[in-house]
Parts: sequence; structure tokens; C-alpha cells
Amino acid sequence: MSSFKQSLLSILPRLNAVRSYLFVAMFLSAIIPLAVMIYNRVQTSYQREIARVEQSHLIIAKNLASTLDTYAVDAIATFNFLSSNNLELLEPSSVQKLMASYDFRYLATLKAGANQPLVSYERTFPELAAARLDELKKIAASGTTKLTPVFLEQGEPFLFIVKLDGIGTLHIGAVDTSFVIAQQKKIAFGERGHSMIVDHEGHVLAHPKPEWVDTAKDASGLKVVQEMLAGNSGVMQFFAPPLKADVIAGYTSVSSTGWGVMVPQPISELAAAVTVQTKELLKLFALMLMFAGCISWVLSGLIVKPVKKISETVSEVRNGDSSARVRAFTGLVPSELTSMRQMFNALLQNWSESRSVLEAAIDAANEANSHKSKAIAVLSHEMRTPLNGLSGALELLDETNLDPKQIKLLKIAETSTAALLEHVNRVLEVSKLGSANVTLSPVRLNVEELVRNLVLEHMALATTTDTEIDLNFADDVPQYIDVDKEKLRNVFANLISNAVKFTKAGTVEICVTFDQENQQLQLKVSDNGLGMLQEDLERIFEPFVVIDTEYARYNGGTGLGLSIVKKSLSALGGDVEVKSKIGKGTEFIVNLPVEVSSGELDEVTIPQAAELASSKWQSIEKMNVLIADDHEVNRIVLTEMLKKFGHSAVTASCGELALESAMAEPFDLILLDISMPEIDGTEVAELIRNQDGPNRTTPIWAQTANASAEDHTRFSQAGMQGVLVKPIKSWDVYQILTQQFSTLATESEEQIPQDIRPFIDTDQFGIISEAGGIKKALKHLEDMLLDAEFVIEKLDGLSTQDATYDDQIAHVHRIAGACAMIGAVDLHHYLVNIELMLRRRSISDLSGVIERALQSISQTFQVSRRYTA
Repeated sequence: MSSFKQSLLSILPRLNAVRSYLFVAMFLSAIIPLAVMIYNRVQTSYQREIARVEQSHLIIAKNLASTLDTYAVDAIATFNFLSSNNLELLEPSSVQKLMASYDFRYLATLKAGANQPLVSYERTFPELAAARLDELKKIAASGTTKLTPVFLEQGEPFLFIVKLDGIGTLHIGAVDTSFVIAQQKKIAFGERGHSMIVDHEGHVLAHPKPEWVDTAKDASGLKVVQEMLAGNSGVMQFFAPPLKADVIAGYTSVSSTGWGVMVPQPISELAAAVTVQTKELLKLFALMLMFAGCISWVLSGLIVKPVKKISETVSEVRNGDSSARVRAFTGLVPSELTSMRQMFNALLQNWSESRSVLEAAIDAANEANSHKSKAIAVLSHEMRTPLNGLSGALELLDETNLDPKQIKLLKIAETSTAALLEHVNRVLEVSKLGSANVTLSPVRLNVEELVRNLVLEHMALATTTDTEIDLNFADDVPQYIDVDKEKLRNVFANLISNAVKFTKAGTVEICVTFDQENQQLQLKVSDNGLGMLQEDLERIFEPFVVIDTEYARYNGGTGLGLSIVKKSLSALGGDVEVKSKIGKGTEFIVNLPVEVSSGELDEVTIPQAAELASSKWQSIEKMNVLIADDHEVNRIVLTEMLKKFGHSAVTASCGELALESAMAEPFDLILLDISMPEIDGTEVAELIRNQDGPNRTTPIWAQTANASAEDHTRFSQAGMQGVLVKPIKSWDVYQILTQQFSTLATESEEQIPQDIRPFIDTDQFGIISEAGGIKKALKHLEDMLLDAEFVIEKLDGLSTQDATYDDQIAHVHRIAGACAMIGAVDLHHYLVNIELMLRRRSISDLSGVIERALQSISQTFQVSRRYTA
């Protein structure tokens, strides 16, 4: 065994050679077409055998029918001759011979009125009963010579030939079926191939089964027999009960008698013929295989030496000899290889001269790409930092007493800030997706919840453009999948947003299906908006491309949305297809391979949560927070946000001062900016965790403009519990101060009544209920509902010319904010739509939204009163 292994190992290097590959290529080029041809011949041999059998069996059936037709015609003619002449005047021996040649067993006449026939010839034939004579009279009533169906006389089958002459005398002749049976027995082939003959009523005259002949079995129920009796000819495949097998049969009819003739054969017997053909084809294939192998080996040998010289030169260049060149070939060499040698040497010369230039260009490109990434990172921080201050200041200003004009200007500033932040986020997203090291952070995700929330977010915009959104979810879409949530949300959100923005007074259809076979999630977003030109479809996925249409100019945009869609799908392993027609609309089709998850949603855990779950976090008490940020505006905004919630703050303008404060006194929470001079936030967190100071286990949260998956991992490894992404909102701070460290939300959710949950956000309502219990929280909810009802009812009949119009907008905005804080998400959705419609002065459709909002208030209030009354 070891010697065989050694021999095999010594052969393997030889196989891994140019000649081996060329031999295999030539050999396969010759053999594959031949193999395909042989394969096709083998595959079609059965059908060809069927076709051959169909033709031969039909010919056999027709030949047999012709023989029977001749016999029947001659037998009838003989009967007519004998019945028309006095047999006593004929030579007896000739008559006997003639009668025997056609198997006559009986010849008689029955005069009109007589009861017994006068027998003129008989050869072992039973006496005919009166009923049989009456039956024969009826058959002969037409006046012509008739051949009857087969009749059984004392268990023996006979065919009668009858004729009624002009004076009413019935002439009767009887022949046995021995001739018909003899002809049937001549047809035998294969193991069970045979023939079958039936009379014109479908009774068996001849068949390999004697019992069928002896009983004149009625076979008229068979479809093939019905075809024969109808005078048809052809070939049919059917199941034959006597053979218990599927058969193929040629069938026809005997024109003079109406008999049927069939030649069946079991289809399974055709396999033998097919096997013989297959063996012959395989022999031919083996010969061609040997011939192709010899030719391929010889031809490949003509190329081995030149290719080997080229290979040796390549090895020399690879080993550092840039002056190496392919030496001249000798002997019989294809001209193409000679040309290849010359071109290869020229290429080596050019490469040698250009190598330094190419290396310098690559270095410059890498350096430029590195500068670009750094510039975008700096841009991210430098733009988000002032945006953080601006956004926070506007949020705090919104909570002060402002007149209607100031509120209007404030909303403009907030909208502009949000738009600017969206543009920054899109540019950064495109940059991250375009980098070489895109990483995925898959989590367990509820697909339907994600899509429905996105639709809900776009309902307000759809209302302003009088557009309907139709969402359809297939039943087989999995509830949970494992996928990068942010990238999937980018895809769905941008496609839905585009469809809503570019459709006016139309319909946006969103259809989510699942391909079980390929495990692919499919999203179709179609609209009946303006549509696009075909030439534009080739470039819409490029960054910063904005199609010059009326809607595009109206809605604006950076032209990055579809670029983000394309790159996000590329990172996720999916693809997107677009179809559009001017004046008809646009359809985007996303196909994304996903991993189906059978579990529940992933729990969100906080690093070192066990160390932080001390008693001081079980209630929302006054806290002392350390804020470290090198931007003064950010420190001011965060301080004001904390004061608003009743907490105090100590600020530090750099990492060194932050570390000094953290080592000097204990804090309840530390907020560290990541990009700070001298010592950045990550280093400060590591130093706090590694030193035995008063804040070694204090929760630390990062505040940064950079929030990639790698950043989250780095911050967690430094000992931080979470990340606040700039610009920071009051709600972000509030969540950290309450939800993160208060009694776990799951404990509160268990106490929230089931029938109130469809109307609220259980996480947010759970936070509120922790302060005073479920009943008190429901009381607050009812007060808010009554307040909302009062505000909404005042909108009935409101005109844009009313002096209190702007005041009503302010009241709706205030109530919407209260709904969000207490978790009344159902009512909050309607109030947001009402506010947007009021601000756009689109009050013609306001009544429908008001009606649904009041209905939501009534339903929520009724459920709440069950527990507070």
C-alpha cells in the first residue's frame, strides 16, 4: 500500500503540467460533443423503438385484417354458391373438400312456415334451438347474405352465414373459428407479443387465452376495441388486464365484416431492444474515446516545449530577474506561440521600464484614499459637533414660552437642522459603504415591524401629496431574520421615501414576499408617479445623481439615497432591479438572501450591567453627572438638558480635566466626548476603569459623531456602557437617566394590562409607570387624553384665516409631544399628521384624520377606565 502511495505521489507533479492541461482540454473538446451525441442517442433510443414498434405493429395488424377479409369474402361467396345450387347434382367429394377448406360445419335450409331446417351438410354440429333459428331469421331479414356475430353452441364458438331468398326460405351456414384462431396464433413475437381478433360486436374470436375464445368474451368496453369497431386504424398505449402490463398496440378493422384486429405487445419488452442499441453505442464511444485520446496526446506534445520555456522565464522574473526573456523556440512550433513569445518579451520590457512608475502611482492612490477617509471622518466630527449644539439649543428653546411667530421660525430652524443632519448622514453612509472594509452587524429583526414602522413614518408626507400607501405581506414571510438592521433599514427607507416623494395624487404599493427555495426576501416598491427615462435608469444608483424632473426639483435631495440602497445591498449580498416608464411610474425590486431565525428578538444588554445595578439606580433621584467635551456649546446644552430633568452637572473641557474630576469625586453618570485634545474619551474611560478611584464602576457613555460598528466595539472594550450619537436630543439623555438604570422595563410590562398595549408603547409607558405605579400612570394617560380631545374638537370648522390658527398648531404640537412622552403611540401618529396638515394649510382633508384621532381617544380611554374607575 505504501509503494502504491509513493507511486501516486510521484505521478501527481507530472499531471500538474501544461501538457496535461492541454491534453485534457483537447480530449474533452473532442469527447464532450461525442458524449452528448451518444447520450442523446441513448436517451432517444426508447422513443425511436416506440416509433418503430408503432409502425410495425400497425402493418402486422393491417396484413392480418387483409387475410381475414379475404377469408370472409371467400367464405360468403362459397356459401352463396352452395345455397344457390342443388348439392346432389355436384360431385360429393368436391363439395366435401370445398366445405372443409372454409371450415363449414353445417349447411341447411328452413322453408317458410317450417319448424325444422333441412340439413344438406353436417360435420359434428349440434342441433339448433328454435330461439337460435328465430334469431338467425331476424339477422337475415334484410335480404342480403349476412355474417353473424360469434355464437356459442354447446360451448363451441361458431360464425353463421345466413340468407333469406325471395320465397322466404332461410339458408343457414355455420363455420367454426379455427381459421381465425390459426391466423391469430401465427402472430407471436417477444415474450408476450400477440394478436387479438374480435367480431363486429366486440366479442373475442381469437386470443392467446383459450377461456376468452371459448366464452366469446365481450371486450367492447375497451377503448381500443371501440376504435376498431368504429372502423378506425392506428396505434394506442393502454393497460391490458390479461397481461397486467402497459402495452402498445397497432389496431385496425376488417372492412367486409367489421371485425377488429389488434396486435399488442408489453412496453417493457421494448427495453431489450433499447439495451442492445445502447451496448452498440457504448462500444462505438469507447473506440472514439481511444482515438481522441491518442490525437490529443500527440497535439498537446507540440505545445509542451514552447510553453515550458515561457513558464521558465516567468519563474525567473518572479524570482527577481527582470532581465529574463523567453529564448527562441526550436523544432515544429505553432506560429501563435512564436508570436506569443515576441509579445511576451515586449511586455516584459515595457513592464521592467514602467515598474517604478506603477509603484509610485499605487502609493499615491493609497495615500489619496487614506486622506479622503480621514477628511470625511474629520468632516463628520466637525459638522456634527456644531449641529449637536444647534439641535440641542433649538430643542431647549422649544420648551420655553414662545409666541406663534417665534414657534413658526423655530420649526423652520428645526426642519433645516434635521435636513442638514440627514445630508451629513447620507454622505457619511456612502463613504462607509464605499470603503474596502465594510463590516456587517447582524441582529435578530422583525421584518414586518420594520416595514410597517417605515410606512407609518411616511404616512404624513403621503397625506400631503394625496397619495395612498398599500402594504401587502405574504403569509410565508418569516417573522424574524438575522440581518444588519441599519443597512436593511437604509434600503427599505430610501425606496419607500423616494416612491412617496415622487408620487402625487397616486398610489405607492409595497409588497413583501419570501422565496422559500432560495431563502430570499423580496421587496417590491412600485408607484404610479412620473416615471423615468430608460437612459436615466443606468445612472440613478451613482452618488449625487439627481434626475432632472419636475418632482425632483420640487422635492430636492442630494442624490445619495439610491446609491446607499445599491451599496447597502451589495454589502448584504443582495441586488436591486428597477423598471420605469414615463407617465406610468416606477418599480424597484429587491432580492436579499437572509438567514431565517426561529427565536425571539435579541435582548439588548449593557456591558457590566451587573456591577451597575445598585440601589441608587432603582428610582429617578437627583444625580450628579460629569460632562467632558472640548466644545463649549455642547457642554452648555447637555448641562441645560440635565437641569431640566432636575440633575446637576460638572463639566470638563478636555480629557485630562475629565480624568482629574473623575478621580476627585464620585459621579452617578459620566458622558465622555471621544475626540478631545491631549487624552481622548476612550483613553479616559480606560484609565477610570483601571484605577482604583471613586468612579471605577460608574456608568460611562460615549458621545461622538462617529458611530460605526467598530466604534461601538472599541468603546465597549474601553469599559463604556453605550454611545450617544450627535446631535444629542433631550430624549436620548432622558432614556439614559431613566430607562437604562431604573427598574427593568420587563418588570413593568408584566403589570401593564394586555388590552391597553395596542394603544401604547409599552417600553415608554413602563418608564412612566415606574414612578408611581400602573394605576397612576393610567390616570396621567386619561388626563392627557381629555386634554387632547379638547384641543382636537376645537379644530372642527377651523379656517386658515382664523386669528387663533397658529395657536391651534402650537396646542396640537404640545399634545403630540405629551403623547410621545407617555407612550400613546396610536394617538401620537394622528396628531403628527394633523400638525403637518395644519402647517401646510391642507385642511380640506383634516376631518377624516380628526375623526380617527377622536376614535382612538375614545377606545384608549374606555380601556383605561376599566382599571382606574
